[in-house]
Amino acid sequence: LNIIDLNCRGATAVTRLCLPYMVDGGTILEVSSTSAFVPNTNLIVYSASKAYVSSFCLGLREELRRRKINVCAMRPGLMLTEMNRHNGKVELTRGQKRLPVIDPKTAALQSLKAAKKGRAVYTTGAFYKCYRLLAKLVPHTLLVKFAGLG
Repeated sequence: LNIIDLNCRGATAVTRLCLPYMVDGGTILEVSSTSAFVPNTNLIVYSASKAYVSSFCLGLREELRRRKINVCAMRPGLMLTEMNRHNGKVELTRGQKRLPVIDPKTAALQSLKAAKKGRAVYTTGAFYKCYRLLAKLVPHTLLVKFAGLG
């Protein structure tokens, strides 16, 4: 429930709070995840909450089109954040150890640049871009069998 509160309620509440103060032609960059592409069997609530953020961005982008406010969903891959730290040290699952790690600062800068160019979605890194394409082409009922990070 904390993940839902942070990712769904938090993104919605902060965006709602800021919208009246945004100038026309501005940019909103929301943090989603590559976990939004296909449910990750070991992080299903996280995956579902990030799918919410991606859907929220797409709908909000359309609603704000007349104000020329671009909304972009940042979809980084695995980043070493507090989510991966336990007792002060980074702990990755066996599945996560197989994935390329994305630098948060680089991801933020690249995503902001893409958002400023009017992109609706930005996925970091070649590996994760390929995964995004795969998630569009392969049925999710099949892909979810391989999306576990345990």
